[in-house]
Amino acid sequence: MWVAGGQSTPGMKSMAEFGGQSTLNNEMRAQRSNVLDTLSFTVIYAGTGTRKGSLDVDGSHSLVSLVSMVAPSPDWFVGVHDLDLCNGATWTQSMTVDLFPYDAGTDSGLKFASANSATNPRSRSIV
Repeated sequence: MWVAGGQSTPGMKSMAEFGGQSTLNNEMRAQRSNVLDTLSFTVIYAGTGTRKGSLDVDGSHSLVSLVSMVAPSPDWFVGVHDLDLCNGATWTQSMTVDLFPYDAGTDSGLKFASANSATNPRSRSIV
């Protein structure tokens, strides 16, 4: 899905800049041999709230990656990459993960409300 320091795919660009999910979901579906399941949520407009869902994992697919747009922003997001839900032979029952902001490298805006200014060529995602 994404990796810190990697170049954003069209799906990551759409998610980071506009909150779009369809292109990123299609990219995940195209990787079906590596991706067991996907999960998407609707927007939380008030800035705070909760969403609940479930995700299938198994012994061959114990890593989870997730992303969420930071809005408003040019192309910032939070997420984790390859978070392992299995500690050796034991499934993790509960965990808390601090999420850090990343710049997707697709828009050159410097402030939350910057106008759209495409980064050309795209840069690598950075913290």
